Amino acid sequence: MKKFLIVSYYFPPYGPPVGYLRIYKIAKFLKIKGNDVLIFSNKGEEKIETNLGKEFNIIWIENEPINKKIKDKFKFLKFIGWPDRRITFFLKGFKKFKSLIKEYNPDYVIITAPPFSTLLFSLFVPKNKLIVDFRDIWTYNHLGLINSPIQKFLSETFEKYILKKSKIALVLNRKAKEYLEKKYKLGSIYVLPHVWDSSIIIEQNKTKAHFLRIGHFGTIYKIQGLDKFFKAISNLYESLEFKIYLYGLIKDETIDEIMKFPFVEYKGKIPFEKIKEVEIDAFLVSLDRTKGHELISTNKSKELLAFRKPILAVIPKDNVMFEEFLEIGNIYLADIDNSNEIRQVFLKLYYDWENDKLLIPKNIEKYKDINVFENFYKEL
Repeated sequence: MKKFLIVSYYFPPYGPPVGYLRIYKIAKFLKIKGNDVLIFSNKGEEKIETNLGKEFNIIWIENEPINKKIKDKFKFLKFIGWPDRRITFFLKGFKKFKSLIKEYNPDYVIITAPPFSTLLFSLFVPKNKLIVDFRDIWTYNHLGLINSPIQKFLSETFEKYILKKSKIALVLNRKAKEYLEKKYKLGSIYVLPHVWDSSIIIEQNKTKAHFLRIGHFGTIYKIQGLDKFFKAISNLYESLEFKIYLYGLIKDETIDEIMKFPFVEYKGKIPFEKIKEVEIDAFLVSLDRTKGHELISTNKSKELLAFRKPILAVIPKDNVMFEEFLEIGNIYLADIDNSNEIRQVFLKLYYDWENDKLLIPKNIEKYKDINVFENFYKEL
């Protein structure tokens, strides 16, 4: 038996599922393997009604991020503030964390992002115990919040420090690994992709409605390009019957842009484990072209495989998920920059639904949680 200390800003029931599902499943696997797992997390983000996480011992740090209004009021913080406004978790928790390292004496400490300020806890972890889960590459996308040369220097210096110090650095996909290896030429980098939960039991006896029902789950951001997708299919609504339901946290600035379409309906937030109860015919995954988009692998791109339902993916052709979906097979896949292709793929989905011939993702074993985590466990 080994002792694992897991540091994550998000952990159920606090924060969005997109933030905590990956690390929750890693913790769950390690516990099933007979290890002692202790969670060190932030209590302050919005609480979600969920049954997940109750099986763990959790040390909570009572904390709120720096108010966004303050950051917006003092414009200079945009250029010198580093690394993000959720650094308060580190500032309030590092003393407790240092004591915990001595008292608990873990064999391994797994620290996961985002927010990327959470990785600052790695300063107090010995090299032979440190496992850092980068997920996305914070110096190469919009999430890095790099608005000035000062922020760029600090971020890249710290990123290199982490890679040099950690026993293992985890990333989501091959492209992210190749990017870091080429940039820094050091570190032990391991690809640990998002996975689907094999414990989910699905009953495929849903009633077919008189219209096609598509569900989009998870936090909704502008960079997902939903407005671009909706514009591409809007003229089809006159002749085809369909509805697109949005579930999850949605940003105010996004609502105005996407709720104007008559076929779109916002259904509110929903715990991940409740998705299987929702009556839909297909899932929607979307991502727009933005800085670093080619390295981004979204959580839902693998999570949704567990439900054995059709997936409509509208993403940039050079994004790593595009090649992953091609490898999986039986995905309704379209380039976000090609409106004609989006319409053609959507029509294919619609007519397959109409004729009861919907495609179900095929080669999904590669992203099954047990398969992925067992291979990683052998590295420890």
